[in-house]
Amino acid sequence: GRTRYFTTGEGWRADYTGPVRKASIFDGEEYDATAAKTVESPAKVANEFKGVIVPHDGSSVHLREDLALEAVKAWVWSGVEGAGEEAYGKAKILREYGPGEKMEIKKGETLVVDFGQNCAGVPEFAFSAKRGVRLSAASAEMLNDANGEKSRGNDGPAGSVYRANYRLSKSEIGYTFAGGDKETYMPHHTFFGGRYWSVSANGKVSIEKMRFVPLTSLAKQSETLEFSTGREDLNRLVQNSIWGMRSNYLSVPTDCPQRDERQGWTGDTQAYIGAAVWNADVRGFHRKWMADMRDSQMGDGEQYPGSYREVAPPGPAGVGGHRIGWSDAGVIVPYEVFKHYGDRRIIAENWESMKKFVALIRETGYHTYPNDYQSADWLSSEKYEQRRWFERKQPADEKESEKRLYWDLLGAAYRIRDLGMMAEMGEAIGKSESAAAYLAEREEAVRDFRSRFLGADGVLIDIFRDMQTPNLFVLALGLSPDEKAEAANKANLLESIRANGCRIKTGFLGTSILLDTLSAIGESATAYDVLLNEDFPGWLYSVAQGATTIWERWNSYTTKDGFGPVGMNSFNHYAYGAVEGWMVRNIAGIRPGEKGGFSEFTLAPVPDRRVGSARAVYHSLYGDIVSEWKYGEDGKCKWRFTIPVGSSATVRTPDGTEKKYISGSYELEI
Repeated sequence: GRTRYFTTGEGWRADYTGPVRKASIFDGEEYDATAAKTVESPAKVANEFKGVIVPHDGSSVHLREDLALEAVKAWVWSGVEGAGEEAYGKAKILREYGPGEKMEIKKGETLVVDFGQNCAGVPEFAFSAKRGVRLSAASAEMLNDANGEKSRGNDGPAGSVYRANYRLSKSEIGYTFAGGDKETYMPHHTFFGGRYWSVSANGKVSIEKMRFVPLTSLAKQSETLEFSTGREDLNRLVQNSIWGMRSNYLSVPTDCPQRDERQGWTGDTQAYIGAAVWNADVRGFHRKWMADMRDSQMGDGEQYPGSYREVAPPGPAGVGGHRIGWSDAGVIVPYEVFKHYGDRRIIAENWESMKKFVALIRETGYHTYPNDYQSADWLSSEKYEQRRWFERKQPADEKESEKRLYWDLLGAAYRIRDLGMMAEMGEAIGKSESAAAYLAEREEAVRDFRSRFLGADGVLIDIFRDMQTPNLFVLALGLSPDEKAEAANKANLLESIRANGCRIKTGFLGTSILLDTLSAIGESATAYDVLLNEDFPGWLYSVAQGATTIWERWNSYTTKDGFGPVGMNSFNHYAYGAVEGWMVRNIAGIRPGEKGGFSEFTLAPVPDRRVGSARAVYHSLYGDIVSEWKYGEDGKCKWRFTIPVGSSATVRTPDGTEKKYISGSYELEI
């Protein structure tokens, strides 16, 4: 029962010259097994850190041995055939290896190992070579294809690894052998994002075994969802989302684990949070990240005091603040965590910080647009795209005023959304007076929105009527002044979707609310149409192209045209995985209660014959919630559901029938 504390200090000894010669998360690790360790005393003391150290909360970054990947296939190549001025040609395959086979490479050869799944992780080797032989290895997400045509974006011969999208990130390993019979090595000071490994050496190397072990903040015991349907492509989509989350929940919610970025982009985080809360218990993780948000919140003397930055913690790729939909993550993330778990701590911890942000929006709106750009509805295909930071010095185009008005619309919509969340969160922590004030401010903001962006008939003004994202926010936030206007705005949204072949035009912001909004307005069938669309752009399109994680762009790679624009092309970028949240809430029909958490919750599945069946098990804090339906040969759909002990559910069937159920297991025909 005793407690003892061990603290570092000058009395400790430290190793300064071990085999790790250099390491960083972007460059990788250089390891020299011939190096002798030198232990020095006393230890050096680092005084640079001036921040506040707080207790750890949630799962730490760790290896997931239960998910360790074995090689599914591998090949050795040397030399190229078919190369020309416009093509790198094809790698000449010398040998191929199957699962579990020992592999060998010689000087001048390159081994490519396919682990079958894109993820963040570290490799583990059991290998041997003569003393002084140096092995080098690099990770990759994709392979060069076809005949290595440059027009397809290839950066090498077909059959070799494609690494152009890593940009400045080296993501390499260097290992110098000590010369023993068998040496083992796993880097401990870096991590990598990819599916493939390219290995070469300046001498003969025998590889007895090579694994790729995922690295994540999501512990096995923290994962909370089992979900499957009668369609393999949808099941692959769900797994792509889950693997994307595992890969990017690394101490902070990063945008991607491979290229020279790996940062906590706030827009990506708020877009995905509605899916993240289903996959794992992320209360501690996001309470920690919100501390990063508070630490980096813009303060007095800065241009926008009270605004949250676009990246938290701030990093070299983005330190700006006051970004529409990005900065709003400071309100959205605490709200979504509270709603899902009923945990009010995250509200109390961030209340004063959130108040500063919404006060700033009240004073300034988003109208001043720092540095003349906004990320806005990032990567949408709407007619008014974002103005990226690297375009900010370009002359304005003829649609600049309309683009700015679009930004104003998005900013006004997010302000309304934030105020509604603040009112609900204020009520939850006993700040009724503040909650009432935020509701009143929201009503004022709604009136302002209507006067600026809706016509006299209550319908979106002409320039926005054919766009999906503006219509989505009007409908999601209930901004139509009457039923007639609501019907017209709904008709415009559906026309935009159907005229586009039930394909997506939205970017990060619009996509995160797309299917939920369709379901909320009684258009679940249309939501299924969009989900099940197999054409570009759409979720199943990337699945058909071989994706094993969510991609940054719908067409990051296509079998027809090759690779997308290399400057912004990540194959592990979870934002569009937001669709998984809709799948749980609507296909399975599991939704948290109005007051947050699952002491009282809703079960309201909306089956679709095209899916055939669905089964979800959510490991809630009260126990397992099960929702399972299947169409039989007679065309009837049977639904089984389980409510855990200590909770109850409002059960709503597709015909609108509603009934309260206590804990137990039930079966209905719906």
